[in-house]
Amino acid sequence: MPRKLTFLTRVLCLAFFAAVAKCQTSEPPFEDHSCTAQGGGGYTWPHAADGRDLNSGGRFFYAGGGFEAKAPEKTGRGWSIFLTANFLVDQLGVTANAINAAHSNPALSAANGGHARFYSTTFDPTFRFNATRRVSLYFSGGYGWLRRTVDFTESSTEPPPVTQPTGALVGSPSHNSGVLDVGAGVNESVRRLGGLMLFEEMRVWRGLGINGGTTLLAVTGGIRW
Repeated sequence: MPRKLTFLTRVLCLAFFAAVAKCQTSEPPFEDHSCTAQGGGGYTWPHAADGRDLNSGGRFFYAGGGFEAKAPEKTGRGWSIFLTANFLVDQLGVTANAINAAHSNPALSAANGGHARFYSTTFDPTFRFNATRRVSLYFSGGYGWLRRTVDFTESSTEPPPVTQPTGALVGSPSHNSGVLDVGAGVNESVRRLGGLMLFEEMRVWRGLGINGGTTLLAVTGGIRW
């Protein structure tokens, strides 16, 4: 496991257990909203077949929203359920080994660079535990749609003619499939943000069918209402 991944995993786990420890305090209960929306970014590590063909990277955007289907007890402490939908956009660089393998396809024989793009929309019921007035823990998982596109490009070291710019696209295979995802994280209410929360989350997407070689692990941070 990469050192960066190990370090970030430990940080997220420490934040999680610190929040659990606060559950034993006598603070007033966490004040939840009846609807939710979030946006953030993070860092992605590809695994499975994509782990060999793609580099890890930070061009990751994550957003979504939903509404509360079940509120906690009158005390405000306890579990709530949200019905949420999430949207993912990610871009990762293609490794040299993947480019060399692509040369077996005559249409891609000129490729010497490229990147992969991922788009996903998922429906993710979310179970949230209001631990303290300012901290809640949650986990969610669901199913949705995944589009994976790999853009192979040709870049020249020679000054290009006007009609042939550098970085020309020589191939762009795309595939659509279903996807499963699961994640967990921590919400932290900040008094000065007027009801907004900061969140830290770890989530995994697993492609199905033709995208079965895609597994993305992301550590995300952002703002949630």
